[in-house]
Amino acid sequence: MTEKKKAQPNLIENAIGKRAETPKTPPQVLRDVPDQPLTRDEMATLEELNHQTEKRLQDQYPEEPVAVTHTVPKVPIIPVSKPNPQPVTENSSLESPPQGINSKTDSNLAEESPEEFESFPQEVKSHCVDCGVRFEFNSELIAHKCPTPKDKIKIDNLIHEFESPHPPQVTGSGQTFPSQALEITRPKPPAEDIEFTALRNHIMDAGFVAAGVAFHIVALCSQPMTTPSTTTWDFEDRAVIPEMVFTLLRQPGYLEGIWPSLKVVMGSNIGNDIWCAGIATTIAFFDVIRTLPALEELKK
Repeated sequence: MTEKKKAQPNLIENAIGKRAETPKTPPQVLRDVPDQPLTRDEMATLEELNHQTEKRLQDQYPEEPVAVTHTVPKVPIIPVSKPNPQPVTENSSLESPPQGINSKTDSNLAEESPEEFESFPQEVKSHCVDCGVRFEFNSELIAHKCPTPKDKIKIDNLIHEFESPHPPQVTGSGQTFPSQALEITRPKPPAEDIEFTALRNHIMDAGFVAAGVAFHIVALCSQPMTTPSTTTWDFEDRAVIPEMVFTLLRQPGYLEGIWPSLKVVMGSNIGNDIWCAGIATTIAFFDVIRTLPALEELKK
């Protein structure tokens, strides 16, 4: 018979068991705990410590702003009762316009004033007392305004033009009178080029003189003027070149002809009228140079 071994204690289970037990407070700590309440200074110190701790936590973990939305309460719409409009009378005028119209039926109107009812066609429901304009519907009288003397003259002219032997012309939007159709069909002028207008005004201005053109030619175009291999004219012809360039720039239609090329050369600087005038002077200078041989042939 074999003897059974004794079970050895498990140290890990014993350690966990001791750790799981509720720790007992030492009697010395119980003796040191005061039974009396805190004093005012101690309460103030404790409150200050709590305030500092709360402030530090707010700085460390700031709160995200919350959007506050104000909701507007819906107000029910209550219909307002309007007073009954006053009927149209013979005393109604521009100073005291009618507040409404007489909503009587045709039968009641015929019973009260048969002669007046028979004088108007059956489809005419109302008319203006001041100017006598007739309306097919009563609602048209509310928005009616009596024509002024100028309006009457214009209406008479339109009636006279409509009754003339020339019939009114027909357009896409309906019938128009000849004068109105002429205004509609007349081609509109193209939009004005602001940059070109500024350039033309600068060149045509009294401040743009031939001396400035000569200075520009000497400063920027001096090489073609002095190189013997590219010049076939004498010095007398060279002296009149600035005057010829100045005259060519002011020649009617010349700026319009070089404007497309000038826009390409200037690019985004097209709005600078002084710079454009300088480039236009350069273009005119080379145009003058190309015409000099032809002028020499004409002299012979």
